[in-house]
Amino acid sequence: MEIPAESVPLIRQLQSVTHQCPVAFVYYNPDNIRETTYYPLAEYSPEYQAIVYAGEHQIAIHPLDIPAGLKTWHSDLEKSETGGLSADQHRMINDPIAYLARRSGYEDSERWWESYFESWHDALDLFDVITELMQQLRLQSAGLDDRETIIREHYMRKELDLCIQKKPQRLAVICGAWHVPALIPDSGVPVPPMNIDLLSAKKMKTGIIPWTNRRLALNASYTAGIVAPQWSECMFENHSNAVNLWLTRAARMMREYGFDVNTAELIDTARLATELALLRELPTPGIMELQDACITILGKGDASRISLIMNELLIGQRTGSIEISASTLSLVTEFKQQLKAFRLNKYWMENSPEMLQLDLRKEKHLLISRFLHQSTLLQLLWCEEESVSAQALGNFHENWRFQWEPDCEIRLTEAAIEGSDIQTAILKISERLWTETKDLLALGHWINHGLKADMPELWNLISTRLHDLSVSDNSLIDLAELIRPLVSSISYGNIHQMDVAQLEKILDDIIPHIILEFPSQSAQIKSDEAQKLLRCMDLIQSFFYHFSKNDHLDLWISTLNLASTQANIHPKIRGRIWYLCLEQKWTSRELFVVELNHIFSKSARINDTAEWIEGFLHQSTGFYLFQENALENMQHWISALEEQEFREVLPVLRRSFGSLQMTERQRILRMITRNTGKKITLQTGRVLHPERDAIIRKMLQRILTPVVEPDAVNPDA
Repeated sequence: MEIPAESVPLIRQLQSVTHQCPVAFVYYNPDNIRETTYYPLAEYSPEYQAIVYAGEHQIAIHPLDIPAGLKTWHSDLEKSETGGLSADQHRMINDPIAYLARRSGYEDSERWWESYFESWHDALDLFDVITELMQQLRLQSAGLDDRETIIREHYMRKELDLCIQKKPQRLAVICGAWHVPALIPDSGVPVPPMNIDLLSAKKMKTGIIPWTNRRLALNASYTAGIVAPQWSECMFENHSNAVNLWLTRAARMMREYGFDVNTAELIDTARLATELALLRELPTPGIMELQDACITILGKGDASRISLIMNELLIGQRTGSIEISASTLSLVTEFKQQLKAFRLNKYWMENSPEMLQLDLRKEKHLLISRFLHQSTLLQLLWCEEESVSAQALGNFHENWRFQWEPDCEIRLTEAAIEGSDIQTAILKISERLWTETKDLLALGHWINHGLKADMPELWNLISTRLHDLSVSDNSLIDLAELIRPLVSSISYGNIHQMDVAQLEKILDDIIPHIILEFPSQSAQIKSDEAQKLLRCMDLIQSFFYHFSKNDHLDLWISTLNLASTQANIHPKIRGRIWYLCLEQKWTSRELFVVELNHIFSKSARINDTAEWIEGFLHQSTGFYLFQENALENMQHWISALEEQEFREVLPVLRRSFGSLQMTERQRILRMITRNTGKKITLQTGRVLHPERDAIIRKMLQRILTPVVEPDAVNPDA
């Protein structure tokens, strides 16, 4: 069998344990995770069928292919040995099936293979035809090929000779069609000489892992018949009735998505697919005929109607499984045992409950929380902690959202290759991901998960990198975004009596840096940049909300007071500064009146005033607008605007006041009405044409007036 030389224990294991296809053999170098090879097996794979048959009849299987350790170790295996060949010969070597399909007038090689070979009934005759086809192609290429193919075929011939020397009663070779002429003696195909240094092959570890239909469709080493795994399954399960079987599955899936599909439509779809096959001179309908028939009948001729689910109809959601005790990947065993111990099995499956609420004051909930944070660090992507408000950071509650999908099993296996246990794998993943990264926010969240996963050994790696970046990074916004995950981590650590001195040191370094840089970063900037700095201010303020006695508070107050009077500071930032200073009592009302007189004066630019208002009301209440002098200044400023000027600033004003509560807007309205003496109504809508409005209202009244039915007893009533 054309399968890596290290596969003997995997074959025995697959024959002896309970499993469900698709699965995959995995070969990996424990010292370098990038040197990993997957060998997927579907139920209809010839290799899988041979393994099952051999197991049932006690037949030995001998791997023919080069060791996986040699394939991943030799970087020159892809080098070409095809010098002197024409462009047409190169295309033939690169993809012989596609080459033959194009010569037969087909654009799709899968369709050509399916049309000519999948419906073939005489298997022995089929082997002879394919062998002759490949032999002619290999003769045309003079035996030349890429270096990897030549090495592999040289190795396969040697292994095949060893098998023949054992004089078996019968010998069957399962390999790719392209290799057949190279393995048959006296085929006439030239055999280039080749030396292979097997001693240079890396020592690989192996395992069997679950696989998915989606991965089968994407796998580069599997092309023939795997574009539509669902169709391949139907062809294998019941070749003569594959069309009806596939349509039955398609109908079930479409009904799950809310489509109304009846039996008559399915019969018409099957008939149309058969007629299309006859028109196209095909022996039986293929997947293209089924797609066209589905669009015509089930989609009512509109491809967009079922295009969203066509991918599901072709590929499906099938996920393989393997008996857990049989897995040689110890991390998978550990993870599944943790799922069982914490009773989380129902979340590790399709259609799992979406939410889980944890109270970290309970010991078991705390352990579950640590396990879920470890899952996040393993990058399994099946659970996500719900974000909380700034005031709730560091409390005793966590909400987790779950979304399991088939690829979660694959990601678990990929994590298991990183290390023999969960903590070792997390450390290796962290070192690989964050050694060179410059993403401060991602690092902050990662260290937050590390803290909550109870992995202090992760800190030395991440904290050092985080500290170096925070010192050298010049982006004020990026540094400010780091505040929230660090504050959350420190609050969590204090609650659970953890040592968070390293994180406090990082915050102690970046907070003064952000504060000192804030005025210069806020000067001479555009409105969209100012909007980002408003969030920066909110993040800094959230830090002092949690650490109100911090030594850097005086520096923050003095910086804000200084920036509040600087003309070059963006007005949106200056407005926000004044609100914060008033709210925290860091300035006087008298100075605020001076600022109001200045910002609403005739000398101030109209757009600057409008943006000052927007900054002042950013995520705030209208409390400080209720002062008589504030609304009076604003009222005089708006009243003095020319119509064109008012139109220019109206969008900003609507956006600013639209963020206020309705009760606050009504209170402002009452104060303006009292001051001006004018009656103003706060409307939720507006009437553009009163005359038309009156006509429509009369019409609606006539239509909606209930009709009085005649009395059945007294018809004259």
